[in-house]
Amino acid sequence: MIELPHLIASIRQYRYRYESERELQEGLERVLFAYAEQWRCGPLEREFRFSPQDRADFFLDGIAIEVKIAGPLGNVTRQLFRYAQHPAVRAILLVTSRSRHGNMPSEMNGKPVHILVLPAIV
Repeated sequence: MIELPHLIASIRQYRYRYESERELQEGLERVLFAYAEQWRCGPLEREFRFSPQDRADFFLDGIAIEVKIAGPLGNVTRQLFRYAQHPAVRAILLVTSRSRHGNMPSEMNGKPVHILVLPAIV
């Protein structure tokens, strides 16, 4: 099972050049695939569907990973709360460029929520 602090540390080791959410997702995907392969923690799934309305950017070993570079805090919070309702989710990681997204609850539906702010390097 993945240790979330270790995963976050692995993501932080890299610099991400991006101007759009899609570019950040692509950079993060390379890191996550390498992490999943190195730690043999199960498959990394991209655009993982929990329901017709809920689709996380990535899903790895019970961790829903969402990438946001824009959007109001309320909208992002509601989206992550919906993810927390799904039994397959054991933790949520929000990867964002917005420090204001750090005002998220640290737990939703009894599941830990971690915020990782990655500043853009363009």
